Amino acid sequence: EEAETLAKDRGRLLEMAWRCADPESIGLLRDKLLKLRNLQGQLTVEARRLHAELQTDLQRAKQENQRRWKMFVGIR
Repeated sequence: EEAETLAKDRGRLLEMAWRCADPESIGLLRDKLLKLRNLQGQLTVEARRLHAELQTDLQRAKQENQRRWKMFVGIR
C-alpha cells in the first residue's frame, strides 16, 4: 500500500515539475522525486524479501505437517 501511495506521489510531483517554470522549484521537486524513487525502491526490495521469507516459511510448515501426518498414520 505504501509503495502505491509513493508511486502516486511521484506521479503528482512529476506533473508539477512539468508545469513549473521556476528553476528553484524544479530543483526542489527533483530532490523530492529522487527521495521518493529511492524510498520506493527500498520498499520494493523489502516487499520481495518478505514475500520470499513468507514463501519459505509456508513451505516449511507444509513439509512439517506432512511429516506429522505420516507419523500419525504410521502409528495407527
